[in-house]
Amino acid sequence: MKNNTINMYCFRLIAVVSLLLALDQAARAQTEVDPQHFWNDTLRRIALPTSNERWIDLREDAHINATSFFKEYGAALRLTANDEMRMFRVKKDPMGNVHYRFNQYYKNIRIANAEYIVHVNNKGFAYVANGRYVRSMDKPFAYKLNNTEALDKALNKVKATRYKWQDKYWEQELKDRTKNPDTSYYPKGELVWTKDLSNDNWKATGFRLAYQFDIFASSPRISRHLEIDANTGGVINDIPLEVNCTPTTVNTIWNGSRSISTDFSTSPNYRLYDNCDATNFWIRDFNYLGSGNYSPLEINSTTNTWTTQTQQFGGSVLWALRSSSDYFKNRFLRNGWNDNNGMVYGYVNAYFACQDQFGNIYFCTDNASFDPTTGSMFVGLGSSNTLANSYGALDIIGHEFTHGVTGSTVGLVYSGESGAINESLSDIFGTVIESVTLGANNDYLMGDDRTSGAIRSLANPNLHAQPDTYLGTYWYTGTSDNGGVHTNSGVMNYWFYLVSNGASGTNDKGNAFDVAGISQSEAITITYYAYDYMTSTSNYNDLRTATLTAAKIAYGNCSIEAYQVANGWYAVGVGSKPGSISGGGVCGAWPINNVFNYSAGGTVTSPPAGCSGNSTTVTGATLTSFTGNALVFLPGFTASSGCNFLAYVTPCNVTTPPAGPQPAYADNNSAAIAGNGLKPPVEGFSAMVYPNPARAAATVQLRGAKGNVSVVLTNMQGAVLWRSDHVGGNTVSIALAGLPAGIYFVKVKDNEHTKVLRVMKE
Repeated sequence: MKNNTINMYCFRLIAVVSLLLALDQAARAQTEVDPQHFWNDTLRRIALPTSNERWIDLREDAHINATSFFKEYGAALRLTANDEMRMFRVKKDPMGNVHYRFNQYYKNIRIANAEYIVHVNNKGFAYVANGRYVRSMDKPFAYKLNNTEALDKALNKVKATRYKWQDKYWEQELKDRTKNPDTSYYPKGELVWTKDLSNDNWKATGFRLAYQFDIFASSPRISRHLEIDANTGGVINDIPLEVNCTPTTVNTIWNGSRSISTDFSTSPNYRLYDNCDATNFWIRDFNYLGSGNYSPLEINSTTNTWTTQTQQFGGSVLWALRSSSDYFKNRFLRNGWNDNNGMVYGYVNAYFACQDQFGNIYFCTDNASFDPTTGSMFVGLGSSNTLANSYGALDIIGHEFTHGVTGSTVGLVYSGESGAINESLSDIFGTVIESVTLGANNDYLMGDDRTSGAIRSLANPNLHAQPDTYLGTYWYTGTSDNGGVHTNSGVMNYWFYLVSNGASGTNDKGNAFDVAGISQSEAITITYYAYDYMTSTSNYNDLRTATLTAAKIAYGNCSIEAYQVANGWYAVGVGSKPGSISGGGVCGAWPINNVFNYSAGGTVTSPPAGCSGNSTTVTGATLTSFTGNALVFLPGFTASSGCNFLAYVTPCNVTTPPAGPQPAYADNNSAAIAGNGLKPPVEGFSAMVYPNPARAAATVQLRGAKGNVSVVLTNMQGAVLWRSDHVGGNTVSIALAGLPAGIYFVKVKDNEHTKVLRVMKE
């Protein structure tokens, strides 16, 4: 490929190229800014060439501090003096990484959904920053409507006959729940910069000043988030707050006798109130009276037996809620739906505001929903009025509980692709919660045990008119169902099934695929960790990158898990096919990310130990190359005058990263590369633990250890659970089968080095 400023045939390079680049190449392609307009000298100094405005791979040797990231580098990112990034949430994951979330403000006004996350490793340095922000804002701060006028516009859109702030029951319930006598459902409104969320255009010209309102109506029962243009009074966005599912799975009545915890309240009555753990659940009868009226009632029993229809219904929901919460706690150390022991207020025999084909509102009971704003769950009995077809089933409740997890962790906008991801996450965790709790093989069906039958299939979305390929058959592009949030969830559902179980075939784009399943346990781990890399407006392309990053963090940069995650996304039509893979610890294949112009071709040669890669002759322009382990230059390597060559060595496994990008290694002393810091490779000390997470056992792998080696396993309190003081060889196995799920530490020590590793027991 000819370049006007660089001579042809500048390089002859033999390189081992990291799978990281091959997998990420397509995922990083979609960005609002042309790459040449993103880069500048500052960003080239701190970021790897795989970066773009939505996903910045940071150099570890830059030693970037997350809290000051935007103060130091905001100008390089084209933020103006009127922009401010304010941190609003900090989360530490089980592997010790810390995730800092920022909101963008312009002229001291928040930009809705403009969120960026800076991720810090366990060494304290930022390694990735990702999200959405608005570049080069230049907007006048001018508006015509005040808060009251905008609220009138919002209420005119909802057209309810009664609102929760007009209802004594709901007002008192809110005060009791929040322990704040001054709180109210009355909408306060917030002036923000926002855009039409029905499109993915994030250019500054698309943003307008608007008032945000959360509207809660009691007749009909409606919860909506509305954004009213502060100048025209028009509705910019109308998003439901109460996230619901369509009819789904089993009624817990079919799961036999299950233990629940109740509360002895007013003698001689027990009530369906589980306060036996830090996370509490309170189930009441919605007691719908008709015509939009209701009178919620305590569900009581004088004998602590629960045999009537409403008692059985409420008791089933209570058991399912506790089971769902316990799953997240035991599996991911999460404390309740909001990770802060948030209480769930459940209402059975609930009604919903449904709409017929003519747009008329009527009251129905065929649904279930969760409101992450208030921690309230509503569960309908169904139009047949039978428990056998109600919505109190384990995976339905698991589905709804996960809406709370998603809403409190990421806040995925319930519209379009982000809404479809929201729904899919609930389907995925709902079906996994069911299979784990019941100890049964996952049938990947949603709704099959209800008398109405299955409504969705993760294994074959097409059975229920859902797409199994992005933009493929059954993909919905209309405005109903908030842009097809239930329909288009089939794409991620099928991805999860493929990554869990494996399958081969041809997708709707005509691409043949062959995915090797990595197990449901590993797939759900990756899915959960992906939350930390999602923002409120993440689309399927963003989700691909988020899950791939989570896989690399959890299982290794060059792991089979990372490869199959990318392979699964290719199978459902998101991203390109990943490079070839062999063995269990590969680093990948050509091509590398096309940061600059180049032309490449070649054949596989013998790579350094631990990596698999390609030999290639590179001709053309400026080249930046990455490798997972080492760069090997053949005798005769030359760089002609005017050529620029930059090489980075990134770890084949993220559990053993070098201190930073390492100098390239050469096996000759060519004058052409003299003075570039090239030196013979030196084997150093390293230790890693795999698989991670582990179930029955974990293996510690050592390299470059000197003298006597000891390996010690401790819990988070420091108690020694296992040790070996005379390790022979390069590996040692640690039995984990008898230990409870959670985080453990592995301390490895030789005569010169000490390294502490984290391992998660599933």
